[in-house]
Amino acid sequence: MLGPLNLSQIINDCYIAIVFYSKANA
Repeated sequence: MLGPLNLSQIINDCYIAIVFYSKANA
């Protein structure tokens, strides 16, 4: 069972990964 903090960390990591991927392909 994921807690709020764990879920927030996962979302944050995904967001950073998406931003990095977008910049790499810009």
